[in-house]
Amino acid sequence: MKKLLCMAFAVICLSACGGEKETKTMVCSLEQETSGIKTEMNMDIGYEGDKVVTQNQEAIITADSKEVYDAMIPTLKAYSKEDEYKGMDGVTYTIKEDEENLRMVEKVTLDFYKISADDYKTVSGDSSIDLEKDKIDVDKTKERLEGQGFSCVK
Repeated sequence: MKKLLCMAFAVICLSACGGEKETKTMVCSLEQETSGIKTEMNMDIGYEGDKVVTQNQEAIITADSKEVYDAMIPTLKAYSKEDEYKGMDGVTYTIKEDEENLRMVEKVTLDFYKISADDYKTVSGDSSIDLEKDKIDVDKTKERLEGQGFSCVK
């Protein structure tokens, strides 16, 4: 009886430990400066095994003068996705002006457990991936971002 209880306890412990997946984070960043505007892009990409499960990105766009800031704000507002992404499950989007520091901060968060395939296509602009059948591969994502000039660390 004692052996049976010990085996049952071991099975319960092993099944509980094996069921949880560890989420790791890949950090990617890119800085660019053009015509008095500095852009900093930072991404934290959560992945389990080789599958991307979350993506948090922040873009900080800073002007070197008040004149440049005043000129860039209408353009950035025109490209805002706030209305387009509103109501999408698994997507959060914010864009904030910071006139005191002459910058605008845009944040986008994607939760691949919640986002629909159609919404992902809208957000990413990539209609070749079907989230219901495919996964977003972390190594391919790293390769693609590094090809765009990002520096990524797993």
